[in-house]
Amino acid sequence: MSASSLQTAALAAYQHGDFASAAARFEEAASAFRAEGDRAMAAEMLNNLGVAHRAAKNYSAALPAIETALAEFRALGDISRTAQALGNLGAVLLETGDLKRAADSLNESISLLNP
Repeated sequence: MSASSLQTAALAAYQHGDFASAAARFEEAASAFRAEGDRAMAAEMLNNLGVAHRAAKNYSAALPAIETALAEFRALGDISRTAQALGNLGAVLLETGDLKRAADSLNESISLLNP
C-alpha cells in the first residue's frame, strides 16, 4: 500500500472511531513516507499517530509520537506544523495533569500562530 493510501485508511479509521486501527495505519504511513524521503509527511503521520493515541486515552504512546513529530517540524522549520504539534502536545499534557508543561506548549503554539 502506498504512503498516501495508508494515510487515507488511517484517517477513515480515525473518523469511524477505530483509534487502534488508525494508529496502526498512521504508523505504517509514517514509515512509508520516511522511505519515500518525505520527512514532513512522515512527521505529520507521527503527529496524527499521537492524536489517535490521545483519542484512545493512551497517553504514554501519544506523548513520544507527538514529541518526535514536533522535533522534526522544528528541524524542518515548519512553523505551522510546529504550532499544531505544540497544541496537540499541550492537550495531552493537560489531560495527564502536567499543567505547567501544557501551558508552556499551548502558549508557544499561540505565539507561533500570532507572531
